[in-house]
This record gives sequence, C-alpha cells and structure tokens, in this order.
Amino acid sequence: MLRDELEPLKGMILELIMPDPKGDACLTAVDPAKALEAIRIACSRMRATWLQAVFSELPDHSLKRYFDFHLEGIRELSDALFAHTRLAGLPRQDDPGLILVNEEFAVLIGHLRQYHPAFSDIHTSAPLFWRERIFRANSALVITFSLQLEAADIPVALKYCLSHYLQEMSGAEQGGFCSFYALDYYDVFIQRLAEALTTGAVTAHRLQEVLYALNFNRLEFLIYYQVTIRERLLQAPDLSGQLEILQGEKRRIHQGPLPGSMACHPDFEAIHIMRGKWLEEQIAVIGREAMFLVKETCKFSRERIRLNLSVAHIACLIRLLVDDHYLSIHVLQELFQFVAEHFSSKRQELISAGSLSKEYYSITQSTAARVQGILQKLVDKITKDFFR
Repeated sequence: MLRDELEPLKGMILELIMPDPKGDACLTAVDPAKALEAIRIACSRMRATWLQAVFSELPDHSLKRYFDFHLEGIRELSDALFAHTRLAGLPRQDDPGLILVNEEFAVLIGHLRQYHPAFSDIHTSAPLFWRERIFRANSALVITFSLQLEAADIPVALKYCLSHYLQEMSGAEQGGFCSFYALDYYDVFIQRLAEALTTGAVTAHRLQEVLYALNFNRLEFLIYYQVTIRERLLQAPDLSGQLEILQGEKRRIHQGPLPGSMACHPDFEAIHIMRGKWLEEQIAVIGREAMFLVKETCKFSRERIRLNLSVAHIACLIRLLVDDHYLSIHVLQELFQFVAEHFSSKRQELISAGSLSKEYYSITQSTAARVQGILQKLVDKITKDFFR
C-alpha cells in the first residue's frame, strides 16, 4: 500500500524547469497554468492518500518512516527547484511559477504538521523555501530590533548573546542544517520580543525577563547571567550577604512564571533549571567557605594551654611518647594538628602543625640534652616527693 507519492510530482516539476531564451533558469512551460493545476491536483491526491494511510492498520513505526520519507522527499525536491531558480548566486524571488509551486509544498508540509504531528519529525532539516518564508515574514521586526539593540544602553555581553543568535539563524537561510523546530522557536522568539519591546526603552532587565520567559537556554546567556550574579556577590560585605543574594535569586526563580514548553536548545535543560542548579552550587560553595571560616576562627580564638617549652622541646617529648608507644596514634599529622590547636609554646602563642612536624623529624643533640634535663628534674621531684 505504501509507495512514493512524490514520484508524479517530480516529473511535472521537471517539465516546468526549462531554460528561457536568455539562458536563465526559470519556471516556464508551453502552458504553465495547466502544469501548475496538475501539480495542485497531485498534491491534493497526496494528502488524501496520507489520510488513508493514517486510518489503515499499519503500525505506527511504519507510518513514521512513511511520513519521514515524504517530508525528506519534499525537502529534496523543493531545494532542487530552489537551486534551479538562482541567478548569479541569488534566489529568483519574483518568479510566479516558483512561488506557486512552493505554496503547494508549503500546504503539504503544513498538512503534515497540523494533521499528522505524531508522524512528522520537527527536528529534521527544513527546506530552503520554508526558511525563506520564516525569515522574510520576520525581516522587518528583526531590523527594528537590531537597531534598538545597537542603540540600547545594555551590557555588551547581553548584546552579543542576542546578535550572535540572530546571525546564526540568518546564516541558515543560505543552507546547512536548520530544523523545523529551530524555525518555530525563531518565529516565536521574534514575535514575543517585538511585543515586549513595542513600548518603553530597551533595558537589560526587560530583555532578561523576556529571554527567561522564552526559555532562551543558550550557554552564552547562562554565562552572562552567572557573570552578573558574581558582580553582585563582589559588592556584598560578607559571606552572609552573598548567601542572601543567591537565595533571593533562587526565590525569584521559584516565584516567577515558568518558561514555555519550547526552548532555544531542545536538548538542553530549561533556563530556569540551569540557573537554579548553578545557584545551588554557589550556595554550597559559600556554605563550605563559611564553615571553614567558622572553624578557623574557633581554632585561633580558642584559649590554649601555655607550655614553658620551645616548639623543638615539645616535638622531642612527643617523639619519646610515640616511640615508646605511650601514645597510640596512626597518623602523626593529626597529633601535630591537635597539639597546635590546644597548646602554645614559651615564645609563640600560635604554633603550627608544620613546625611541630619539622622539629619532630630533626631533633638535635642539644634539644635532646635539654629535654633530658627536664625529665631528670621531674624524676628527682618524684623521688623527693614520694620515695623519701
């Protein structure tokens, strides 16, 4: 039952493409009106055949392949026709035959997308004539917005986000891959942007709100958002102020309207999710910084036990206790850290674990002799106090 319904159209269109006496490519025929009417009839018959296929007992995956095949066929056929009507590298936009045939192709594609959306792939590349229709319909709005953008007193990074997107899309008119979905989003993007900026000045805040609502989830826009937040964080007096800014942004995202179902990049997360995740990461980072600051403050503000010994003597005593197994510890660095946090030496209020470690592994004979004298005094005192 399923077959190539485009086959009759290919022959009819080839008959229309004939060189004119000047050698230019155009749509001419002995009777172009009759040929174009035949194309209309063939397209109408094709739509009826598609409807029969949908109501047949064919499985969905077969219907999907069937409609994908025809959508791709329409693209190839219309692009070939479009190429034949170029003059000096530019499209012949004034050729009535081309316009009429492209209108029939547009009706076919519109029929597929409107009545059989489950079987038409919106992520496939759109024909060149379809792109031209979208860009031509929005050209006046794009020019107006571009002029507004150029004159607006807004950050250069935000201007770049928008102008770069418009340049990418305008480049797709000449070729390359550009999906129906991308064109649908572009159409909505331009229309919504024009509506939002019809009154009042173009400000960064207004643009950002419109882009959030449009789910403009390009990475360069996310980076712009991150930079603006970081600039605000630098102005905060302390970590508490920074946390307040980040949490305020999170509340604004949750309380604000959700973006529409469409996205600039359909494979990326929505812009409000991307912003929210980044804010959570920054909140976690600042939380860790705050905990570290509290810990360090407690460490240095804690009242230490003063030992009337130098760091070298303290390290030598630790060495004796560890070597003779009076201290059972597996990680010496933890012991050095503990002593540094709870004791001070004869000359230093704050001693470091690093200095203890250094003295521990480089005990000199003079240091050992001094510690030996200290221990001998203690032995003499024990003998005097308890054994006489």
